[in-house]
Amino acid sequence: MKRWLKRIGIVLIALILLLYVIPTDYTPVIPQAPYANSRFIAVEDNITLHTQIADTDKSQGKVLLIHGFMASTYSYRDVIPQLASAGYAVVAVDLPSFGFSTKSTTAELTQANYAKWLSTLMTTLDEEWNDDRPWKVVGHSMGASTSITLADQFPQHIESLTLIAPAIGQGNPSIGWLLYTPIGQGLKVALRYALLTPSNFKSLLTGAMGRTPTDDEVEGYLKPFQVQGAIDALVRYVQTAKNTTIDNVELTLPVYVMWGEKDTWVPIESLVDIETKLNVVGIKRYPNAGHLPHETEATFTSDLLGLWAIEQP
Repeated sequence: MKRWLKRIGIVLIALILLLYVIPTDYTPVIPQAPYANSRFIAVEDNITLHTQIADTDKSQGKVLLIHGFMASTYSYRDVIPQLASAGYAVVAVDLPSFGFSTKSTTAELTQANYAKWLSTLMTTLDEEWNDDRPWKVVGHSMGASTSITLADQFPQHIESLTLIAPAIGQGNPSIGWLLYTPIGQGLKVALRYALLTPSNFKSLLTGAMGRTPTDDEVEGYLKPFQVQGAIDALVRYVQTAKNTTIDNVELTLPVYVMWGEKDTWVPIESLVDIETKLNVVGIKRYPNAGHLPHETEATFTSDLLGLWAIEQP
């Protein structure tokens, strides 16, 4: 019996060591210009934020677009030009660990730090544009948690919040510590060889969109995760993430909510609690949409502009 236990122990040790031998990084580096309107802006803590900016017209004000979990500025590809055409300076940003922003393995990737870095981004652009008007902030899913944190910590920057399928009622999973063990290395191997694949992303996007994504959409979502440092940074996010919920903030500024009624990722039933705790002044529900109405609904941007036109009490 002892001999068998010894053999099993040796096999387990060998498997664990193998996890650390298998390469998990990708070869491509982050492109210098992922998109025609890309711009990289340095903030604190050795973080550089990748943005897509359309700022030819600021007559209507400024908008900051924040993506959700496993997304990037790509998710706002249709919204950016439409808002710019309506007279807004538009800035879509990749949160660190996602998109083409810094793939950090040392920073604490909490919503509080995300808010700090975005505040610096906004201040930098305000000074560059000589424009101190507050911003309209739009956040999708996890990005809605970033949005309410930003408004809570830096209210001077914010005119209003628009929350798309907001994940702001969910606490933090307490499994981050496990990823400092060989389990974390195992996750890196799984991400590199099994999870970050076109077929998996196609399946995820199908569930989120409520329709089959195109090949271009799959590639657009997947590409930022197939560069150097992406997998280590993604695991770092899970290790250090700290979500902000509506119970953690005190906000009085106007809030607009946009949600698909067929959202199976963040069910629209949470809207009742959000209306109770935030100053919700406008709501747009999409009967046939899932978790990504800003990508699947042709009228999304015009609906957004309509909400912003609501007269404030």
